[in-house]
Amino acid sequence: MSNEITIQTTEFKNVPQNKVSFGVRIFDDYDQDYDNTWDCIPGNLDDNYHEKILYKCMENHSFDSFFEFIKETEKGIFINDDYYPWEKIKHCFENF
Repeated sequence: MSNEITIQTTEFKNVPQNKVSFGVRIFDDYDQDYDNTWDCIPGNLDDNYHEKILYKCMENHSFDSFFEFIKETEKGIFINDDYYPWEKIKHCFENF
């Protein structure tokens, strides 16, 4: 059982009002959630992009079960189409 967790940055569009909001969808094989309250999506301009996304997502406590699973199993995570192994993200979980 792989149960890989994915965070997908997302532009949400409220139809028919045509109102746009930003945030993420987070999901694994068993659950899904989203947050559409971000002001913008951080640009993918540097090596710390994954950290910006992870830390922003960790502010949303409805995502806690996803992050607890990652920390307990020391698994990596997909952010958009890029995979980040535990060794590359574990420092983000030191205070989680």
